[in-house]
Amino acid sequence: MRIVKCVGLAAALVSAPASAMVGETSPAPELAKNLVMVLTRQGSGAGFCTASVLASNVILTAAHCVTSLPNMRVHFGDTASPPRLIEIAAVAVHPQFHANAIATRERSVDLALIKLKTPLPDGFQSLEFGSGEIIVGAPLQLAGFGLAVEVDGHSAGKLLQAEVTLRAPLSNLLLWMEGDKTGACTGDSGGPVLQNGALVGVISWTTGEAGHHCGKLTQAIRLAPQMGWVNEVMKGW
Repeated sequence: MRIVKCVGLAAALVSAPASAMVGETSPAPELAKNLVMVLTRQGSGAGFCTASVLASNVILTAAHCVTSLPNMRVHFGDTASPPRLIEIAAVAVHPQFHANAIATRERSVDLALIKLKTPLPDGFQSLEFGSGEIIVGAPLQLAGFGLAVEVDGHSAGKLLQAEVTLRAPLSNLLLWMEGDKTGACTGDSGGPVLQNGALVGVISWTTGEAGHHCGKLTQAIRLAPQMGWVNEVMKGW
């Protein structure tokens, strides 16, 4: 199984902060009820990320995936029905997010909550939050709509999953994961890291071998230490 995904739409997929699923991957139809896409438009460019459903009108993604409300839409649908778009009512970016954190080496919590103007259809379900212990060496699952082939925008849009292993260092902020040339890629940013089906992290960044952006390491924000912020925002909404 290989997964590589990135953060942009076809024209913007090559240079995103987090990538798509590449490597040994498999379809994830069982997660279609839990995940949606976040579409963004900036100037003449466009992009997308993955997001997890927390409530009928609230989703969780990476902070670097959001932009101004008029330039965002939530997208869902499959081949059996026309794609659907939902407008955004509000966005909450984690107060400790720093957009230039990679360059400045600042601590950054790359999380954002999005409130939808209208609820998702009844078939969608919220993911459960993980409460178990996470240890180095534990098997974890990544999922997203990102690129399956790093430089091929046409390979994006299919919901894929991949198995990876948690590696050191392990902190209260980050999860580092690796597989056999498997990891997130453009479009997978904001997607879930799952442990036994429960949400434990949000994909934020990837890297690859020898000039590639995907397939070596996947980095995610560890969710448990940020649950106070998540619950506070959702209670306010």
